[in-house]
Amino acid sequence: MSHTGEKLKDSDRNKQFCSRCNLEATWTRPQPVYCNWLAPPKGVVMLNTNGALTTGNLMSSITVYELQGVDNGLKVAIKNGYRKVIVGSDLKIVIQLLNKPPWDARAILQSILRSISQLKEFYISMYTGRLIG
Repeated sequence: MSHTGEKLKDSDRNKQFCSRCNLEATWTRPQPVYCNWLAPPKGVVMLNTNGALTTGNLMSSITVYELQGVDNGLKVAIKNGYRKVIVGSDLKIVIQLLNKPPWDARAILQSILRSISQLKEFYISMYTGRLIG
């Protein structure tokens, strides 16, 4: 067997590839990631969004997915009787867009604003995803 000298993620797909190509590799296992999360105050529901995309116009698509997550999440919260909501996002641009939307996001943002008008309290929180290790 040839030795690639590469460290590869330990997965069935990678092992099958190396087996087919008669390659040796050093396998690495993902390490657990420990995160810190603070619960919202009593009587308040927190909606966290995290849009992700691997192809296409990355920032634009992620922003749209984040906004759609906020829109749908607010509708679900309202439907379930919640009137105090904190929206958390890791994208600073999403928070900025809620204040000044571009043309291509106006329809989603108008829907978000209609939902916000039905709430008793609404807050926006930007989390950084800092890890505790």
